[in-house]
Amino acid sequence: MVFEAIAYGCAVGLYFYIRRRAGRAPFPLETIFWLICGCLFGAWLGSKVVVLLAGLRDLAAGNSWDRLLTNGKSTIGAILGGWAGIEFVKNRLQLRTQTGEFFVYPLAVGAAIARIGCFLTGLDDQTHGVATALPWGVDFGDGVVRHPTQLYEAVYVIVLAVVLQLPAVRGASDSPVTLFRRYLLTASRVTWRR
Repeated sequence: MVFEAIAYGCAVGLYFYIRRRAGRAPFPLETIFWLICGCLFGAWLGSKVVVLLAGLRDLAAGNSWDRLLTNGKSTIGAILGGWAGIEFVKNRLQLRTQTGEFFVYPLAVGAAIARIGCFLTGLDDQTHGVATALPWGVDFGDGVVRHPTQLYEAVYVIVLAVVLQLPAVRGASDSPVTLFRRYLLTASRVTWRR
């Protein structure tokens, strides 16, 4: 939970820093408030919906709804839900300004910090890797040496954000919004397979 709060704080701070550095005028305070509310509520709802869909088998086995709602979160659900929440708010406010162009680095940094928190949580997080004999495997206390998949993903999202910004990868015709969508699509494919 501490790392989740740090991830949110760093991502929001980085977003405003990048936006200000690019010379973009800030949105009015009320607009910022509604965008943040849409993003946070959408992220929360999306993270839970994916867990509930994935946990339908657990529900059939007798586990309660409240256990699934309090224990599970999905990174891909949170990202897609946050995006949907922002788009919903933009539609309601009739806001035509692009908002996603500065989100690639904040999303990557936030996800990386959150995944480090998942790693430190250990087995309770239920995102640990499979058994391995590699020297960097980690024993989370159950006697099984596992891949630190949380750390793999933390490194992956940062490298992905940097690589997508490279001129050779980006392409001259790519808009910042295309870059944002490409990041989401690529990051979500890897996260979903986990």
